[in-house]
Amino acid sequence: MSSLGDVIFGSGGKSKQGATTADIDKSLNFIRETTGRAREDIFNLVPQAAENRLLGQEGALDIFRASIPEQLRAFQLGNLGAQQTQAGGLTPQIQAILGQELDLSRLQPRPVPVDLSFVRGASLPEFDTSVEPAVDPVVIEDLINRFNWSITPPRKKICT
Repeated sequence: MSSLGDVIFGSGGKSKQGATTADIDKSLNFIRETTGRAREDIFNLVPQAAENRLLGQEGALDIFRASIPEQLRAFQLGNLGAQQTQAGGLTPQIQAILGQELDLSRLQPRPVPVDLSFVRGASLPEFDTSVEPAVDPVVIEDLINRFNWSITPPRKKICT
């Protein structure tokens, strides 16, 4: 074997090269198997995720439905307040034209009270969280043993 081959595979020639090729094959089999398991896990979670999404959307719509009457009431009070302010501004206009003293007390801003009691009873729906852990230690241990992997591979010196 050439000196480059000795540097890459170490001295030992074809036996080390064969061992490295076998390790690569084991790695590829491990990747194929775990990819297949990952796909199965993901596809098993899709219906549950869709159901949880719909529960969340329904909960949001329920809160929105409960808020509509209060939104309309606040809008009406604001509209009424604006009309009263415009009507209240007529007297100061007349007083200004006649050169009289102005009373601007009617033109003060008035807050619109908002009742948020509908929010007190609102809560998020109970989502389905009965998911098995994505990483099962027993499965990982089984794969490591089956493919004869070590968790921390020994470090080899490439160059001396």
